[in-house]
Amino acid sequence: MRRLIAIAAALAVTAAPSALAHEPPTAAHSPKLATAATHKKHKYPWAKRVAAARAYLHHRAGHVAFAVVDEKGVLRGLRGNVQYPSASLVKAMFLVAYLERARHRGLTGSDRALLHPMITRSDNNAATRVRNIVGPGRVYGVARRAHMTHFVLKQRWGDTLITANDQARYFSKIDRLVPKRHRSYARSLLASIIPAQRWGVAQAVPSGWHVFFKAGWRPLGGRQLVTQSGLFEHGKRRVSISVLTVDEPSQGYGEATIRGVTRQVLRGLR
Repeated sequence: MRRLIAIAAALAVTAAPSALAHEPPTAAHSPKLATAATHKKHKYPWAKRVAAARAYLHHRAGHVAFAVVDEKGVLRGLRGNVQYPSASLVKAMFLVAYLERARHRGLTGSDRALLHPMITRSDNNAATRVRNIVGPGRVYGVARRAHMTHFVLKQRWGDTLITANDQARYFSKIDRLVPKRHRSYARSLLASIIPAQRWGVAQAVPSGWHVFFKAGWRPLGGRQLVTQSGLFEHGKRRVSISVLTVDEPSQGYGEATIRGVTRQVLRGLR
């Protein structure tokens, strides 16, 4: 109860939109360098996309934070440093910690029997076993390598505290945090979430892009917690997003909110 009160207080304090990172200067900012092609390219600048997502949230219930890392590595969003319970989203960190532990060997059938259900269908028993195998030290090691600043692992792993900024940074490099020998396997798991759980960011993928993602959801204080983070990739272009929601009327409502934010943030992405 004290934790829920603390989270609610933090959300209340940060209800005002946080400052956005400045968009890096481009040729479109100079009349001498601007061309028709340049204007077309920047028809949907990132700052405009993020502003549209913020405006969309004015009409949604619950408390929502989101963050996006664009192709140039610039981080933007809303309430990006507010901590939310992770629910099953932390399983993506357990995956990387486990594969790091196995960096000097191939994966066995037993390894795959744990990791595959934990990620593709969000099996909780498998997640608990993986967490017990890797231990908190390796999970925090993943957080440090991903430059997370507000990550707090809890004994009940579904209560682990995360932020949208940390998650967006993490998913921007999630496959690159995995030992090279296991990288393709990690990507295949994050791309193979079962159909029943392919909502939110998975329903907002721009044409020609691929998505690697994980989600979390559970009741919290009589309402619903819904979280999701993903990496969008097209060739060498990479964009990551994290949307965290709490106090949602239902899981379906939270899923729709995540889908709406993602569509606004990725608007015009080609």
